Amino acid sequence: MRVLHRNVALHILKLTKDRPFCSVEEIVESSFVSLASLMDVLKDLEMHGFIKLIDVDGFLNVNVPDRFRLAYYLIDLGTDVERVSKFLSWREFEVLCSDVLKLFEFHVDRNVKFKYGSKRFEIDVIGYKFPYIICLDCKHWSEGRLSAIKASLENHYRKTSIFSLHFLSRSSVNYPRGELIFIPVVVTLLDYVAGVYDGLPIVSIFKFNSFINDLPMLISSLKVIRVHC
Repeated sequence: MRVLHRNVALHILKLTKDRPFCSVEEIVESSFVSLASLMDVLKDLEMHGFIKLIDVDGFLNVNVPDRFRLAYYLIDLGTDVERVSKFLSWREFEVLCSDVLKLFEFHVDRNVKFKYGSKRFEIDVIGYKFPYIICLDCKHWSEGRLSAIKASLENHYRKTSIFSLHFLSRSSVNYPRGELIFIPVVVTLLDYVAGVYDGLPIVSIFKFNSFINDLPMLISSLKVIRVHC
């Protein structure tokens, strides 16, 4: 039963990557599961809130209200994280990271663009909650050399440093006087690259909630940029 649920859920995630729903017939063709067995699994997934069965023009379709929740479920069932990541978009990473920050009462901006000299930069997600300014780079790596990943982390640190220089003049958030702490963080699906490298954190998306919760205890070990306002 566990293998069957994993097979069906993975094909649902695959088929809904670029659209809001898929048909039951498509799942049968993609997963090679019989219609009777498939319906048993779909009813169970619907009962647990992973999917919704909807009628579209007389045809039964499957809608996924929260694709990341379905992805978590697949990983809990033993599906390889990298395999799951192929069916998730970078924008879904951004939305999930934003939702986690909002849960911890951060003000959030996404896709923040800025210039420094003739160069243009963009930070995927920024969370503001005095004294912290968390700057996220959401990486949709399915694989990669650790050396290249570390280089990306250093680039993100430099970009965050540049952003901190002009933050106060462009921010719509009013801060009390004191010290602001800019924290560059790279978020990824790859558990095996997660860690702190020369004070710069790479965080698994599945542990991002814990990272934010533990931030006050972690801050002394991180390489941050401090700005007085």
